[in-house]
This record gives sequence, structure tokens and C-alpha cells, in this order.
Amino acid sequence: MDSKLSNIYAQLLFKLCSKDELASKLKVSTKTIENKVKLSNGNIVYSKRLGGYHFKDLLPDNITHNFLISLLINNINNKNLKDDMQNIKDDLVIDTTSFNPIPTQNLSEIFKNIIKLQIAINHNCILSIDYQNATSSQKEKKFIQPNQINVINGSYYIYVTYDKKNKVNVDEKRTLHLHSISNLNLVEYHKGNTFKTNVEGNAFGEFKNENYAELTFKGKASSFIKRERLNSFHYEIIDESFDGSSVNLKFFYNNEIEIIKIIQQWMPLVTFTKKNEFSVRILERIKNNFNQL
Repeated sequence: MDSKLSNIYAQLLFKLCSKDELASKLKVSTKTIENKVKLSNGNIVYSKRLGGYHFKDLLPDNITHNFLISLLINNINNKNLKDDMQNIKDDLVIDTTSFNPIPTQNLSEIFKNIIKLQIAINHNCILSIDYQNATSSQKEKKFIQPNQINVINGSYYIYVTYDKKNKVNVDEKRTLHLHSISNLNLVEYHKGNTFKTNVEGNAFGEFKNENYAELTFKGKASSFIKRERLNSFHYEIIDESFDGSSVNLKFFYNNEIEIIKIIQQWMPLVTFTKKNEFSVRILERIKNNFNQL
């Protein structure tokens, strides 16, 4: 691929760009941009309404190595490592003229959907999808504004906002599992507010500080919690014992299942710091879970 065209691809994967913006980035004339875009064989188009270039299809014919790196960083579960990789990302940027772009034609369908979703997020695209809800055998047609891709323990979740075209639950935020999405299609490019978000969360959505439980971790569980940053959970350390054998945490949650999960994972090395109506109810649910084994 022509090196200038490769650089145009590199820019458009992350955002819609005007002719002047591309000319400035590539340090060439706007006429050169027009000529290089012609080499894309119609894969790049210009929108007068949006005032910039974008890919004709949501899935471009090629992606760059820089774009691939950004997707890989998003796939890192360990928060310490992920933060480090984000901090040095600029040092990892590969000269787009040194490597040929990566064709997308033979990639797996799930990887194609990840690429399409990330470009839709970057470009403010309204999408239509078929979604298979876990509680229903029927697929539902939904219109979404994709906000963010979040990878939790190897599973891909998409934070979305329901678009007005959805008719119901308009403007409500949801967390959708990537494997439950099919027939992902572009509806339109949105000109206005930015869809993209950068929040921390898990399979139950964005972390919030509305509900929490105080838990005490002991022994090996205490050491693990202090050593590792668990991006599947949202918590704050309240205090720890003088000898470091236990630590008290404030665990925030969107769904009580999150508290049940962490207790079942570490019992008997975790207990509620305080006994109250909530703790009694959660422990009763855990007891019932084990009785059903």
C-alpha cells in the first residue's frame, strides 16, 4: 500500500478527519490527500454533511498495526500492566510506512465485530444489532450508540446507550455481551455529542459508588487483594491490621451477585465486617447456593 494512503488509514481508524486535518497530519497538500484517497478503490469516502473522510464500510479492508496495538492493550486484564502499557503506548507507535497494513477479509467474525465496534465508537456511529438475551430464545433488534469495549476475564462486553431509534428504553445505558450480538450494521454517522466513554466497570456496567458492602479479608486472601488490582471489582481499602494479616475493604457493586461472587470465591477467608440486614440476606443466599449443589 502507498505509504501516504497507509497514513490516511491510520488516522481514519481513530477518528473522522477533514481534508485539511489530514493534509496537516501528513504534511502534504489537500490535493495530495484527494489523489491518495483515490488509491483506496472507494474504501474511503468523503461526507459533506460530516465535513470529513471516513471508511465506506464499518469494517475497512485494512487496519494498521497501531490500531491493532490499541485493541490488544484493551484486552489486558491486569490493571497494573494495562496502565503501564497505556503510559508507554506512544513509544509503541509503529511507523505506518514500515509495515504493510493488515487485511481484514480473513479475520474471524468476532474479531471483525470488535474492529467494527471500535471504529463505530471512534466515529460516533449509530448501529443496529440483533441481540440474544440470556433470558429469551428470541433475538431482539436494537439500535445502539456504542460507548466502550470492556474486557473482563477474557470476555468482551460493550457499554452502550439505547438510541432514540430503539423506541423503548431510549437513552438508557446497558452492558451487552459481544457473543450475544449478531447482524451488526451501520445505521448512520451521528453529528453531535460524543458516544465514546472511558470508564471503569465490569459485566454489570460502569462502576458506581452508590451501593457498597464492607468486607474483611484474612490470610492469603488479604495478601492477594493487596498485591493484585482486580479490575472485575470496584473497591477501596479502609484499613488493615498492624501485622498485615487482614484488610478491611469497601466493595462497591451494581448487583448483589458481585458480592456473592467474591465471598464464594474466598470463603472462609472473607467475612462481612459488620453484621446487618444486608449481610444476613447475602449469606443466606450463599447458603442456599451450596445447599443446591
